Amino acid sequence: MKLPNDSGSGSRRFLGRNRRLLIVIAVIVGLLYHFNATSSKHETKAIPTVSDSGKTHPSILYYNRHSACTNNMKHVTSRLGLNFTQLRPGFLGDLGMRAGRANDLINDGFVASLCQGWDVIIIADTLPDARPILQSLLSKNPADRCKSKIVVELTNRFDWGVFDFDEYHELIWEVSKANPDNLFWVANNAFEAKVMADDCLASPEFRILRPSGVSDVPAGNVPKELSQLAMIRELDKSEVLGTCSG
Repeated sequence: MKLPNDSGSGSRRFLGRNRRLLIVIAVIVGLLYHFNATSSKHETKAIPTVSDSGKTHPSILYYNRHSACTNNMKHVTSRLGLNFTQLRPGFLGDLGMRAGRANDLINDGFVASLCQGWDVIIIADTLPDARPILQSLLSKNPADRCKSKIVVELTNRFDWGVFDFDEYHELIWEVSKANPDNLFWVANNAFEAKVMADDCLASPEFRILRPSGVSDVPAGNVPKELSQLAMIRELDKSEVLGTCSG
């Protein structure tokens, strides 16, 4: 472009603005290219909002024995315009279900009846309670495998109450490795994934669902003498690390 001879300073400003504009456009194009390339390599499984039967609102089973988790999920689903039915798995036995008991429940049709009746099953808090559902996903017989969308909501209890740690940890590793399309991992904290990886060498993709903080306990004033919390190490002869004032 030929510029007038008497506009030297103006031409430098014009070229400077154009140069900066070209740099900005180049950066934007580069970022878009990087984003698209990264997205194509690491696709994230999407949790469906419409059930396979075509209903706008899927039928949801909340598989959980912990009342605080239930209250939290009631608050979350109410904000989304959803409802769920709770199943307390305590009737199946004590904590720490073993593999043999889980297989018996699969063979007796317990898992099939659950998964045929609900579009989504949310397994909350104590994951070993749902060992039959997890073991069904690895069955050699496709008819035994749960077909519902399964959301595992972990709250520091992925192996709570388990006695056969080696066998159970191997199950978690196998399920993680198989990575079924209908299985989704959620935790209410950022440490669950690391603990599972350390204990089981399992590293599924986790989403974080922070606790809402909702409670059905009436608010009350805490006396000053009770407003400190001692923090200790979880070891024998633990020393106090410090106190937090409320």
